[in-house]
Amino acid sequence: MKLARCCHLLFPSLIFLVFRNLDHNNGTMSIEDFFYGLFKIGKPLPPSASTPYRQLKRHLSMQAFDESGRRTTPPSAMTSTISFRVFSSLDDGMGYAEVEQILDTWQEQGIENSQEILKALDFSLDGKINLAELTFALENELVIAKNGIYQAALAAFKMEIRHLIERADLVLREKDKLRLDLEKVEKRASLMATEVDDHHAAIERQNEYNLSKLDEEYKDRVAALKTEFQKDCERIHEQASKQRAELEQEIEKMKTEENYLQDRLALTLKENSRLEHELLETGEKLVKYENMMSKLQNNWENVLTDKFGDLDPGSVEFFLQEEQLSQMKKKYEQQCRELQDHIDELQSQLEEYQIQGRIIRPSLQNSLYEELNDGGMQEPASEDCSRLNMSIEAEIIIEQLKDQLHQDIYNLQQELENTVCHYEKQLEETKTNYEEGQENLQEKYCQERQVLEEQIGCLQIQISELQGQLESLRQANSQQNVEGDSLQMCMDEKASLIECLKIDHERELQAKLKEAEENFSHEKEELIQSKAWLEERMRTLAQAIQEEKIELENGFHEKLLRLMEKHTLEMEQLQQELLREHQRELQEQKQKTETVLKEKMALQKIAESLKKQVSELKARNQQLELENAELGHRKSPNQADVQDSNQQFMKTFRQKENEARKYMSEEWERENSQLKEELENSIIQSSSLVSSLETELAQLRIQVHGLEQENHFLKEELENVKQLPSCLDLSELENEISSVIIKNEKLLKEKEALSEELNRYIEKATKVAFLESLTASLREENSSLEHQNQHLKAQMAVSQDKIQNFDDIMQNVSLQVSRLKSDLRVTQQEKENLKQEVTSLNKQLQMANEKSRFLEAAVHSSGIQNQQKLCWGELELIKQEQQLLRQENEQWQREFQGAKSELSHSREKPLVWVVNLLSCLPLDQKAQELRMTSYCESTFEFFLTDLDAQMMRRGSWSGLQGISFIFSYPSSLIQLLHSNSSMMLSPPQHPRELQEIQQQGCPVVPSEQYQQLQHQFLQAERRCQRLQEELENRPLETNMPQGGYEQLLQTMEKRMMDVEQQLRLVKQLLQDKVNQLKEQLVRNTKADEMVKDLYVENAQLLKALEMTERRQKMEEKKNYLLEEKIANLGRIIKNLTSNVGSSAQLGS
Repeated sequence: MKLARCCHLLFPSLIFLVFRNLDHNNGTMSIEDFFYGLFKIGKPLPPSASTPYRQLKRHLSMQAFDESGRRTTPPSAMTSTISFRVFSSLDDGMGYAEVEQILDTWQEQGIENSQEILKALDFSLDGKINLAELTFALENELVIAKNGIYQAALAAFKMEIRHLIERADLVLREKDKLRLDLEKVEKRASLMATEVDDHHAAIERQNEYNLSKLDEEYKDRVAALKTEFQKDCERIHEQASKQRAELEQEIEKMKTEENYLQDRLALTLKENSRLEHELLETGEKLVKYENMMSKLQNNWENVLTDKFGDLDPGSVEFFLQEEQLSQMKKKYEQQCRELQDHIDELQSQLEEYQIQGRIIRPSLQNSLYEELNDGGMQEPASEDCSRLNMSIEAEIIIEQLKDQLHQDIYNLQQELENTVCHYEKQLEETKTNYEEGQENLQEKYCQERQVLEEQIGCLQIQISELQGQLESLRQANSQQNVEGDSLQMCMDEKASLIECLKIDHERELQAKLKEAEENFSHEKEELIQSKAWLEERMRTLAQAIQEEKIELENGFHEKLLRLMEKHTLEMEQLQQELLREHQRELQEQKQKTETVLKEKMALQKIAESLKKQVSELKARNQQLELENAELGHRKSPNQADVQDSNQQFMKTFRQKENEARKYMSEEWERENSQLKEELENSIIQSSSLVSSLETELAQLRIQVHGLEQENHFLKEELENVKQLPSCLDLSELENEISSVIIKNEKLLKEKEALSEELNRYIEKATKVAFLESLTASLREENSSLEHQNQHLKAQMAVSQDKIQNFDDIMQNVSLQVSRLKSDLRVTQQEKENLKQEVTSLNKQLQMANEKSRFLEAAVHSSGIQNQQKLCWGELELIKQEQQLLRQENEQWQREFQGAKSELSHSREKPLVWVVNLLSCLPLDQKAQELRMTSYCESTFEFFLTDLDAQMMRRGSWSGLQGISFIFSYPSSLIQLLHSNSSMMLSPPQHPRELQEIQQQGCPVVPSEQYQQLQHQFLQAERRCQRLQEELENRPLETNMPQGGYEQLLQTMEKRMMDVEQQLRLVKQLLQDKVNQLKEQLVRNTKADEMVKDLYVENAQLLKALEMTERRQKMEEKKNYLLEEKIANLGRIIKNLTSNVGSSAQLGS
């Protein structure tokens, strides 16, 4: 149907034959079959000429002549509007091609007589052929051919070639546009990089600012802790003084007890000596008694011999006396045995006393025992002699003596037993009391010593910590010169102290040791209390920090989820809006195509009416003899008008095609595959409409050409009439002239009607052009809005990338902080180990001091002064080494806290950079931006104060968690500033996008600015609605007044002026931004230098940490050496104690 519509106006009689003879396939056919049918059924060509010259001559002979005798060529559709060449693929670069290649291509296409064709066109078969000449010859051959079908085919091919060339030009333009877009994107990327650098710098500045605040707070807290510590120290000193008084009282009591026990021991020793003297006296008495017994026995024997010497030993009396004597002997022997047992017991007791250190006296047991034995041995011998001589008186005397002896012995035994029991009881009581007292004293002393040692260790730890804190504060405020002076003073004081210690006596050393122990005890108690307080505070701080971490992590996850949901909703909304807009545009295009089709039908009707009028003109050509000249003169301006109108129409349609192609290409790049198919269909429809309009123009040109030919024919008839014989009657001529005049008048009227129709057509074309320009402007506005949407999307993507980069940076910062914390923990652990070693050394020193005291007492008793001097010299050396170790420990703590302070300063720098970035933002565009930035600054300061308050409450380390909020905060602020500037300069955007921007900037954008932007957007929407209503309400009439066009032109000019003013403002603002960006580049360079300085400082800190580690190793080695020295001292003290014990035994 499309082919039928296009070709119906050209050759109506041939089209039906073509469609009859060709086969149909469901209402479609191939283009090749269509052209084959046209060439087959078309009219035969006129006789072709052998050469181009003859062909040209024949063509010139067929041309018509005007009044001046010049040939006029009718305007044809085959004008060389397109400068192309045949066989451009075979071109060698100079416009030539070889004959063999041309012949091969023709033979491949099925042309057999290719050589004959070249010969007929006067081209040689050798060498090369000029392609431009060949194309010109072929065009001449086609132009000379009178067959309209060939001409239509040629016009169609040329239009297709023109279309392809325009498509290629469009592709090149699109490539240029893409190149420009890429350059713009690169510029934007560079700008974003500079902005990111500024943002980092501002963040670092803000971090520095916050860290400086934290330092100030820390200093205040340290001052408060100092005051509290001083108060606690005073209180602990008071308690220590009280405890000291109590301990002194207890010591005095113990001394009194010791004196009492010593007195008791002296008394017991005196009693023992007295008892020993009594034992000696009793021994002497026993000796005397033994002697007396021996004398008595001798006397008894003598008496027996005197009495019983004459008796017979075998008599009965003798035997009776002998029995009595034996009985008496047995009794005496039993008594002697009992006395011997008692003496043995006393001797064993004496031996025990001697073992315990008493004086040993020689015993008289052997002598007594021997004498008794001697007496016993002598009795049998004497019995024999004294049996006879014994008398009654002697017996009585002996019995009396025996009784006295028994009584004396018994009394002595009782006295001895009583005294021994009494003294044994007293000794046991004194021993038990002494042992119990010693055990109690030892237990008390051990307990007190352990408590004091523990207190001293804790006090030393706390004292070292407090000294480190004080030294860090002094080191932060003092200078190197002051430190050097202080070190020199310390060295001088050390030297003086060493001399004083050497000069001082032993009593002063003991007093100092006592004072040191008391101080250690006081400080130990203070440190215990402060340690408990600090542990409780650390627990509370750790719990608060963990709770804050959990809350911040939960809030951050919730924010991320909300942002993701918002992003998905916004993407869906944007996709739906784009689909709706695309559907609306498609509907508008469909409506436009329908209007174009209606106009085409109207044009077809006008062409049919013109055809009818031309047929009437042909019937009345004979009557146009007189006014032919006037018609010739009028014809030229009409042709000029027609050509102008055609040119304007072609321009408008070309503009339409270009705009449509641009629009479709852009849509094709942005939309999906389904939209691509619809756009291709719309392009095909637009191209068919353009081709139909071009065919209509060609028909009009053909009609004009036919009119010109008819005019030429009429002129020839007039000349023939003039050459007729003058025999005709004048009346007939006058009648014919009158009829011709009437016809001419009718033709003039018809021509005027045609000119009016042409004017209406031109006005319609102008209307269409104006409407197309309006639609183009609307499309441009839509495209600008879409560009802005894409720009906003890109900004959103860039902002998300920035957020991700900031999150990565925060993770890196947190990792570094954790590493530093771990390093600090390790150093603290090492410090604690050192403190424990120092406490152990102090304990060993105390043990050595106690041993030295014991040795002093032993030495005073024994008089070993040389060993005492050596021990005290070694103790002084140990004390000096201990002082040196303490000084090294204090220096190590100073270096450690200096590294801490440097780390804190390096953490403060990012916060200061944040503040500087916020100060570098462009804030001088308009009053609204000033208000917005002031509001942003106030909110930012509020968040900073809130952060400071949190850090005051929860400690210095917990405040670092609020920096994540500061990192995300300036990015939203900068995006809002950029969006504000773009909204002030660009046309109003979609309301949903405005709402999204408002949601993004809800904490900073003021309500006045949002209302103004919304008001501008509503005004723009109303303006668009008015324009659409004007376009729809304007009727497509042919007689529109020209005043309306002038008003529209004036409005368009005003709009152009406004656009120019806006462009000037944009240029000025862009220049300002360029200047600001230059300033920002300078600041970025400074920030880079600051970053380099930070890296250098970090390297220095690492070196300082390595030095501290080395020093720590050296201190460990020194501690090991000290331990070995202490072990040697312990061995020496053991040896001394053993020597003292041996000397005491020797003295006893």
